[in-house]
Amino acid sequence: MKRVLLVTFLSFFALPANDLSAQLLGSLGDAEPGDDVVSVGVIFGQMNPTTRFRDGGGFDATTLLGGTANFWFHRHMGVQVNALSTEHGTLSASDGRASIVSERDPRIWTIQGDFVVRVPLAAGAMAVSPYGAVGAGWKSYKWAFDPQGGPGARGFDGAWSFAGGVEARFGAESRIGLRGEFRELRTNFSRFGEDLTHKDRVLTGALLINF
Repeated sequence: MKRVLLVTFLSFFALPANDLSAQLLGSLGDAEPGDDVVSVGVIFGQMNPTTRFRDGGGFDATTLLGGTANFWFHRHMGVQVNALSTEHGTLSASDGRASIVSERDPRIWTIQGDFVVRVPLAAGAMAVSPYGAVGAGWKSYKWAFDPQGGPGARGFDGAWSFAGGVEARFGAESRIGLRGEFRELRTNFSRFGEDLTHKDRVLTGALLINF
């Protein structure tokens, strides 16, 4: 019995890559828009804060990394969850002196859920879907310096956003995809004597696997 299991195991890994892929993914069906159920992926890009505080200081633009998961319940509609991680430096006050956020250098997690509407175009070797999204969630801050709570002080701010982008899927089963997106992000910000809506412009790309 052990010999039979060993031979079966080795035969499985001796299969050509195409045959192995067919066995693993063939039973899942096509992943063209309308036949898909789930998309997961890695996000990369840039977050560009545009808000300046009362003394002219603010957070600088920085690269971001994250992950995404989409759940498609209709050819034209679905929901997604995005988790983004950024680390920001800070900008000086308008007069060149230290600002209210100098040396605070936050590490920020932005978590959001979106409702997504897409418009799949003609499928084939490449399936293209422009889409729009609106969502809500929160930002979680970890500050390098906070005199009230210490270096590890955290804060949670409610956030909402709207976005637009294009997704392209490749191959006969549309299994692999790429996505480009622009997002306007708004966050409540009530700390350090400020009480305002913080604004970010977020440009991202994503590498996706669709099922």
